[in-house]
Order: sequence, then C-alpha cells, then structure tokens
Amino acid sequence: MPPIQKQKLYCYVDETGQDAASIIFIVVAVVSAQEQEQLRQRLLEIEHSAGTGHRKWHKSRPARRLKYLNLVLEKNVGRGEVFYGSYPKPLPYFLPFLEVIARRQIDGRSTLRRQSFR
Repeated sequence: MPPIQKQKLYCYVDETGQDAASIIFIVVAVVSAQEQEQLRQRLLEIEHSAGTGHRKWHKSRPARRLKYLNLVLEKNVGRGEVFYGSYPKPLPYFLPFLEVIARRQIDGRSTLRRQSFR
C-alpha cells in the first residue's frame, strides 16, 4: 500500500455566538489548501470595495455586509472550500464546530465531499 500523501490545509472557523435572543447557532468553516496570501488579498480587496474595512462584522452597516457577501459570491472566493451548519438552540457549544470541520472528509474515491453555500 503506497504511503498516504499529506496535504497542508488551512482552516478558519467562525460562529454566530451564543446570543440568547437568537434561536439558531450557525458555524462556518473555510478549509483551503491554496496560497493564503492570495486569498487574503482577494478578501481585503472585497472589504475595500464593499466599504466594510476592518470593522467588526456586527458594526458594519447591513448594506455594506450584503455588498461584501455578494462580491465574495460573484468572484467565487472560497468556492468549494466553505462548509457550514445551522443548529437549533440550546446546544453544547463545541460540538457544531467538530461537525462542520468533519464535513471536509475524503471518501473512498478520493474526492472531497463538500457542502457549499452555492
């Protein structure tokens, strides 16, 4: 049996938080093998175009947040690398993170199973 080839992956995870007023908890993970500086530059350009800058997401105006998301989708940033999960509250905080990251698995045909936002 040939040795398993290792691949360096970068994983960024964020969540909506434990706001008591909301009824769902959302976790999003970006798992990427591509050059991270290129990804970073593309996202910075989109932040500039959308006017979101380096503000916290919740401090940006809704119109700017929507423009940012639309630009990310239009430019296919992270296509096939974004995984998410939506969970009803209450729930254990850490388990949704594990489930979303685990979605990035290699099946028997050596192809990636992805749950994408598109």
